[in-house]
Amino acid sequence: MHTLSLWVVLLMTLSARAQWPSDPSTNLVLGALAGEQTTPLVRATQAGGAWVLWYDTASGNYDVRLQLLDAEGLPQFAANGLLVSDHAMTSFITEWDLGVDGEDHAIVVTNDVRDGEDWEIYAYRISPAGDFVWGANGIRLSDNDGSDVGQRILATVGGDIVIAWQQDTASNGSAVVLHRLSPAGEDVWEPASRVLTSTFGLSIPRMAATSDDGFLLSVVDVQGSSFSSPRHLYLRRFDAAGNELWTPGGTPLNTVGGIGFQMRPDVLNDGSDGAVCWWYDSHLSNQLHTWVQRVDAAGQIRWAANGVMVGNPAELQTSPVLALDMASQDVIVAWQSANLGQTQVGMGAQRLDSTATPLWGANGLSLAPLGGPQQFRLGLHALADGSSLLAWQEYDAGSAINSSIKGLGLSPEGTPLFAGPVDLTTTVSQKGYLSTALISAGSLLAVWADQRSGPSDVYLQNLNPDGSLGPTGVLPEPTLQVLSPASGDTLRLQPARIELAVENFVLSETEGDGLVRGFVTGPDGMSTFSTAETSLAVDLDTPGDYSITFLLVDHALQPIDPMVSADLVFHWFPPQLSIVGPQPDQELAELPIAVSFLLSGFELGDGLGHLAVHLNGEPLADHSSLDPLLLDVALSGSNTVELALRDAQGNPLDPAVEASVSFLYTGTGIDRALPGDFELSDAAPNPFNPSTSFSLRLGQSEFLRMSVYDLRGRRVAVLLDGQVAPGEHRVSWSAPSAPSGLYIVRLERLTAGGTLRDSMSRKVIRLN
Repeated sequence: MHTLSLWVVLLMTLSARAQWPSDPSTNLVLGALAGEQTTPLVRATQAGGAWVLWYDTASGNYDVRLQLLDAEGLPQFAANGLLVSDHAMTSFITEWDLGVDGEDHAIVVTNDVRDGEDWEIYAYRISPAGDFVWGANGIRLSDNDGSDVGQRILATVGGDIVIAWQQDTASNGSAVVLHRLSPAGEDVWEPASRVLTSTFGLSIPRMAATSDDGFLLSVVDVQGSSFSSPRHLYLRRFDAAGNELWTPGGTPLNTVGGIGFQMRPDVLNDGSDGAVCWWYDSHLSNQLHTWVQRVDAAGQIRWAANGVMVGNPAELQTSPVLALDMASQDVIVAWQSANLGQTQVGMGAQRLDSTATPLWGANGLSLAPLGGPQQFRLGLHALADGSSLLAWQEYDAGSAINSSIKGLGLSPEGTPLFAGPVDLTTTVSQKGYLSTALISAGSLLAVWADQRSGPSDVYLQNLNPDGSLGPTGVLPEPTLQVLSPASGDTLRLQPARIELAVENFVLSETEGDGLVRGFVTGPDGMSTFSTAETSLAVDLDTPGDYSITFLLVDHALQPIDPMVSADLVFHWFPPQLSIVGPQPDQELAELPIAVSFLLSGFELGDGLGHLAVHLNGEPLADHSSLDPLLLDVALSGSNTVELALRDAQGNPLDPAVEASVSFLYTGTGIDRALPGDFELSDAAPNPFNPSTSFSLRLGQSEFLRMSVYDLRGRRVAVLLDGQVAPGEHRVSWSAPSAPSGLYIVRLERLTAGGTLRDSMSRKVIRLN
């Protein structure tokens, strides 16, 4: 092996990988075509990266585009992302959603007017490789005479996707529609959609997954027919089949009104299938305040009726965002604040323990005191250690147009994690539509629309828990592992099957991070290959010892830095098959003839493989055990038996593994009349379903065994076994569960001690 020279070459050609952006004056541009890129959304992946979705008007229409970032901030698709949809859309775009399922596929749910003037709902599932699993045009979920808006996506714990939206039609007013799809895009429920209605209308659906593959749903229920009618808030729970589990209509969270149509309540699972719900309303003295409620898994309210206020009653709190510290069950809330006259604005935060006790003072923290510039579009995320990161937009001093994106961190005690706030971008420009996510490295991602270069483009910046931008410092490193075979194993089949596991590195022939490169050293020297697959079929030519070094490489086939490798050492020797009896050209006169063989390196049996048997060039029943093969057919003169290994699918091995022997038969065969007054008829009916029978005539008492065999040589039924009196007999075989096919029925005449005297056979065909 040339191991030393191989590693010298590799160490001289390491390739560095991309990182998250670290310059707040440039950030990372994701969408910058002519026209406007707007309304972005960002969602974290389990692999440590994120999907980003936005609208694009380069074509004159509001097209939908999508980009995937890996764990180090490298876009996985070409510049400006994948085109998801260019179907007709109005110039007025509505609230929409982006989800990520358990396989890190993006779930995109849009509404457009491709089939008419009203908005209809369409869903797409897109793999990390950019494959459109649900078709290039997605799946249409709605078809009615009204508008479908406010769609929301939930990936269930079982892998399905639940989509909720608000349906406004002339026939039923405002309703909430639920639709569940499998990962393959098939409807799970029958009927496919659940339409939830109330007397005056439901709206603003929000969902959280539960451990039983169901979900929690919060909805706003209007209490009258006028625009000013009160709106109440309810939480409902559904199982995987779409059945409602709690009191019909749900658990009341707010029954005192004050919720306006612009308000957006939301819900989180608390880790035990209970819920944390939050919203703001004006039910108290017609003043806007933020409220939080806890509900247990049985639908029972845990905190005060109509919620717990989180801030100063002498100030207003609006547009709250919430994060849950799963370990402590503390709730962290941040909000926009204002004085009662709404002439001064600021920003606040509070932390409540599981009993609703405030931990950051009775009125919470003032993150931005009243009287400064306005903060808005907040994004809050809890870190694993109980601290939290917050990002927001803030108008520049003296401007109500240009704004900045800022961030800060808070410890569980409410103290700053770093000196801040930190500017995530330093460009002076009009910005909008901030969306945030937290990746597994603990870094907050902020995505927004930015007019620094004219019509808005989509930019991204990350914020680390230490206040830095760019590389997280705790990036999940790429890993490469050989799952099978184990080093030292002996492989028998061709090609050699090798399974790899690759983490935190996106394999793709043209996009992604790069490829796996293999260096194979064997009896014939060294060879190389590269692949984007983790299930490999490696062709081997010469039996012997092999070693393979696997490397993660970029698309120029250069190893990444630091180098990631895995080694496999194995032996490759094909199976060995030889016939040990009868001896070549041996003379035999008695039936059955036992063909004995030796087999190494291969297993026979169901799902494993078998021996294909030929006698004088004609196929016989396959053989699936190591027991001798019994030849019990008409023979005469010179005969040749050929055995060949077949895999579980019935295919010849590569290289072929075969053995044969020739012998001379001097007996009279078995399809002759048995001595004595003895007759066995053919089967009737034949073919049959599900039963057939034979007529048996004996002139004297006989010891008989009558068995049924399939074409693998396996006994599937015994019809007679013992002493049978003279006379006429009817022998039946009923096989209601037997598969269709050819079967051999063998009648053996035995001595009283069980020794085979002679036999005969009949063929029957079972048809389903």
